[in-house]
Amino acid sequence: METKAVRDQGPPDLDDIFRKLSKKLGGLGGGKGTGSGGGSSSQGPRPQLGGRVVTIAAAAIVIIWAASGFYTIKEAERGVVTRFGKFSHLVEPGLNWKPTFIDEVKPVNVEAVRELAASGVMLTSDENVVRVEMNVQYRVTNPEKYLYSVTSPDDSLRQATDSALRGVIGKYTMDRILTEGRTVIRSDTQRELEETIRPYDMGITLLDVNFQAARPPEEVKAAFDDAIAARETNSNTFVKQKRIPTKFSRVRTVRRNVSSKRRVRTRPRPSWKLRVKWRALLNFCRNIKPRRKLSRASVYRDDGKSVG
Repeated sequence: METKAVRDQGPPDLDDIFRKLSKKLGGLGGGKGTGSGGGSSSQGPRPQLGGRVVTIAAAAIVIIWAASGFYTIKEAERGVVTRFGKFSHLVEPGLNWKPTFIDEVKPVNVEAVRELAASGVMLTSDENVVRVEMNVQYRVTNPEKYLYSVTSPDDSLRQATDSALRGVIGKYTMDRILTEGRTVIRSDTQRELEETIRPYDMGITLLDVNFQAARPPEEVKAAFDDAIAARETNSNTFVKQKRIPTKFSRVRTVRRNVSSKRRVRTRPRPSWKLRVKWRALLNFCRNIKPRRKLSRASVYRDDGKSVG
């Protein structure tokens, strides 16, 4: 009856148990003294002695059971309590007690930033193969859902990350993935991952998705490097060939402008002296014709014949 009362009351009072235990031990010592007088009296207390031993053993078991139920939850953790395998309640940080073999407590850190790495060889939109590495940072916000919504939350998140990353990589070409498309791929992957895990309600919150590296596989890395080098060489040659005619055309334009300015500056301008000379020349030409007519008339008068 005492054992049942202790179990029904929850955590037992240790002082009360020790007090009762000391009384029983004292009574046990007294029984031994009274039973040492004669042969008939020594056989009397044996059944009482056996009952006291059982009581002491039961009390010791209760004490050990009660002492084993104390546990501590850290400041950054929350305790998830299950009773007979079914979720019961959450426990706050501090010293707590649970009935051993009845309740089970699993501490879950809700403040630490967890990291998960995903990598693999994936196919791009232009049917090239690229090796991609990505790091996902997340935090547990609901310990109950984190433990019991899915079988393994970390593995489920890793599979969801791999699926989202493959879907995003398949939308872009290899050149864009290796050059300027890192930021776009990062944001698209985070959005795709959040949409993937939302129906599962895993009790986690994504903090950041970091696009670590993207490179061709080791089997084709040498050929890819050669192709990149050749493309850069051709690009530089094209730029040079494009710049040379541009420079020559600019030089010709500058020279043409300079020569036209020189011609404009060196062109003779009419002055009053030139106009005087020009008028004198015109007057001279006008005076030539009358002289020719006079000479013909004089010849006609001299010989009396007409001159044709």
